[in-house]
Amino acid sequence: MGIGTPTLGPLLRNLIEQLDGAVEQAYQRSGVDCRPRYTPIVRTMMAQGPVSIRAIAQQADVSHSAVSQTVSQMVNAGLVELQPGADARERIVALTPRARTMLPALERQWAATNAAADQLDKELSAPLSRILVEALQALERESFDTRLEPDSARTPPHSPLHGVQHRRCAHGAAGTTGTAVDAGPPNPSQGATGTRLLRRQ
Repeated sequence: MGIGTPTLGPLLRNLIEQLDGAVEQAYQRSGVDCRPRYTPIVRTMMAQGPVSIRAIAQQADVSHSAVSQTVSQMVNAGLVELQPGADARERIVALTPRARTMLPALERQWAATNAAADQLDKELSAPLSRILVEALQALERESFDTRLEPDSARTPPHSPLHGVQHRRCAHGAAGTTGTAVDAGPPNPSQGATGTRLLRRQ
């Protein structure tokens, strides 16, 4: 690849900036005080009502720390409130009355985003959302960290030893950092991935 050829990282960042930036501008034009990164949290509470940060992370498929950071921003924006949970460590997240009044406008914006995403997909050689999902599935089979290792040190994804190698990384085996298994999908602060990158923002 030539020096002037864009690499994967800049291309992905540029894509996310354009998509999330356009959606955020659309929110502003419609007078909705929201950000794309709030969408997974809002949608989870629309479906389940007040819920724990852990449950949001599981439902949205993002890290606990990423959800916690975004929830803090939403608390400051007056969109959610924290309530005590079953034990002292648990916090339950609930939409505020202000946030609930925004839901009809948000749903209209999500529908417009989905329509724009469908239009974009039709202009591509393959649907962007499908390619992104396939890429994430491939990285679940073999992390990018592992793919960066020299060929001689790599274990083929379908080898019986492949899962063992990943479990050793996860537990911080000698000579590993533990980052190969759970680099984590892009969090709400980075936009969403797969179908969430384009849908329901």
